Amino acid sequence: MRVVAEGGQVLPVTVYPVGGGYGPDTLVWQVDTGYRPSTPDQSYEVTVSGVRRDWEELTHRYTVRLFDAARDGAQVSLPAPTSTGRPAEEPASPRLLAFDISPSTVDVLDGPATVVVTARVTDATGVVPPTLEVRNEARDQWAWSTSSSMTLVGGDARDGTYRQEFTVQDFAKAGTWSALIYPLTDTAGNRGAYDVPHDFTDTFTVTRNGTPTTRPGAPTAVTALPAAAAAQLSWSAPAGVVADTYRVTSVPDGRSATVPGSATTARLTGLANGTRYTFTVTATNAAGTGPASGAVSATPDGCAPTRFSDVAADHPFCEQIGWMVSRSVSTGTVLPDGSVEYRPALAVSRQAMAPFLYRAAGSPTFTAPATASFADVATTHPFFREIEWMRAEGISTGTAQPTGKPLYKPADPVSRQAMAPFLYRAASSPSFTAPRGASFADVPTTHSFFREIEWMKATGISTGTAQPGALPLYKPADPVSRQAMAAFLQRSDALS
Repeated sequence: MRVVAEGGQVLPVTVYPVGGGYGPDTLVWQVDTGYRPSTPDQSYEVTVSGVRRDWEELTHRYTVRLFDAARDGAQVSLPAPTSTGRPAEEPASPRLLAFDISPSTVDVLDGPATVVVTARVTDATGVVPPTLEVRNEARDQWAWSTSSSMTLVGGDARDGTYRQEFTVQDFAKAGTWSALIYPLTDTAGNRGAYDVPHDFTDTFTVTRNGTPTTRPGAPTAVTALPAAAAAQLSWSAPAGVVADTYRVTSVPDGRSATVPGSATTARLTGLANGTRYTFTVTATNAAGTGPASGAVSATPDGCAPTRFSDVAADHPFCEQIGWMVSRSVSTGTVLPDGSVEYRPALAVSRQAMAPFLYRAAGSPTFTAPATASFADVATTHPFFREIEWMRAEGISTGTAQPTGKPLYKPADPVSRQAMAPFLYRAASSPSFTAPRGASFADVPTTHSFFREIEWMKATGISTGTAQPGALPLYKPADPVSRQAMAAFLQRSDALS
C-alpha cells in the first residue's frame, strides 16, 4: 500500500484488516494523524500491490482527491487494475460446468485399463477443445491417449460436451491418479480456469488387486548358452499380462526349473555333457499357463579350468573362466601345496586389470618407456609394462593431480562404472549413439559413463540385475569380481 501526494511526498498510512462490516474484498486505510495537506484541494495517487486472484498477482492504482463535498461533490477515479502476473481471467472466459472420470477405480493386474474423461464447457465465443493430463501423485507416470485434446461429442463449441480416453498401462503404480485440465481457452483468446475446480471429482484409483483372467503370452527372444552339465537360459517377458512364474523345460530328459515372474533368466543343471538339448519357456499366472516359447538348442560341455581347485565343473562362470585359461589371460595363484586357485569372488584391482586387458588383446608387441608415466607405478612394478600399455592405448589416463604426474591407483578395485570405459576403449572406441532414455534404473543419462555403459548393454556384455516391474540395475559403484571380469572379457572378445 503506497499513497503519494501531488508533490511526490509519500504519506504515512494505516491499513486496517478486512472485516468489521466493511464487506468482502474491501481494503480500508486512512492517512495517519498529524499529516496536513499544503492546499485544501489536493490529489493523491494510491497504489495497492500484491493483490492475488487465483494464480495472478494484480496491482491496483487509483486517484483520491481531497475536496469540499458541499462545493465539489465526489471526485474519485477508479481505473481497472493492471496485472503483474499471468493474464487475468476475462468475464467472457470459458466455464467448466461438469467434469467426470469413469470408472472411479481401475485394476491393471490383468493388463492395461481405460479411463474416460468427460467435461461440459460453455463460452459465448466458442471453446478451443480442452487439453488434459492424467498422471499419478508422484508425477512420474502418465496415462496415454491417442488424441492430443478432448473431442466434442455433444452440443457445439459454445455449449458442448467433450470426451477423451486414456490408457493406464499394466505397469502403472497403484494409488491415486488425477486429471489436470490446462487453461480453458476460447477462440478469442480468453483464458479460463486452470486445473479442475474443487466442485468436481478429478481423481481415480489404480489398483493391482484383481485376479487375472487372461493367461500370459509366450516369452520371446529366448537364448540358451551351454555350460558344464548345464545351460543358461534367458528371455524377454511377454507383452501385456504379467507372469507370476516362468518354467524352463528341457528335451529329451524333461528336466525343468521354475523362477519368479520378476526373473528373465534361469540355469538348468544336471544335464549330460555332449547331449544336444532343446529348451522352451512358459509363463504362468493365476489364470493359467500360456503358450510355450519358440524352442532353442544347446549342447552342455565340460569345464576347461579343472586346474583351479575353487572352480568346480558346475560353477556358474566355469565356461568363462575356462576361456580365460584357454586364452592365457589368467593362470591363477599357485598355493604352497601346489594347488591353483582362481579366486572368482575377489574384486579385480586396477593393477590386475591391466594384464587382463593386455593378454585379452593378444599380448601385442609393446616397449614400455624408460620413465614411469604415473606417479604411483614405478618402473619396478610387476605390471609396469601392462599399465604403460593401458596409457599408451588411451584405455586409462589416470587421475590428474594439481602438480606432477597423474595417479593410476593400482591397488584400488575396478568399479563396474569404470569397467565400461575400459572395455569400450579397449575395443577401439567404436562408433555408438547412446539411446535417449536410460536402460538401467541406476544409470541416468547424466552419468559420466552413460554412453559406455549403454554400449555394454547394447552389445550384450552386461544385462544388469533384473528388478520386478522396473528397469534392471547396473550397480555402477560395485567392484567387479574376477568371475564377472571373465564373463565381461569373453563377451567383449566375441565382438571382434
